[in-house]
Amino acid sequence: MLAQVTIEELDKALAGPKPPKVIDIREPEEFARGHLKGAELIPLPKLAKEIVAKYPNKHYPVVLYDDLGVRSHHAARLLRALGYRNVKEVIGGYFSARPQ
Repeated sequence: MLAQVTIEELDKALAGPKPPKVIDIREPEEFARGHLKGAELIPLPKLAKEIVAKYPNKHYPVVLYDDLGVRSHHAARLLRALGYRNVKEVIGGYFSARPQ
């Protein structure tokens, strides 16, 4: 099952005791035009390699997003296939969020 989160739910989680890693899977030029506060850029083509190196704990909460939620859906499936168990996607992607 693919878990999704609204931008409001993400804001609440980020203020909590164990905030998730927020990963923007878009390309660098998209990220440069605007991104969620605190997000880390790991473009989708590099995700499988970089996520394992940077975040080996496969139980830590991870939230993925892109512009509209299409690429993040593929990214979430990829991470789950790699064994990550606490992966969510932002519903509607960056364009559903208010820029911060």
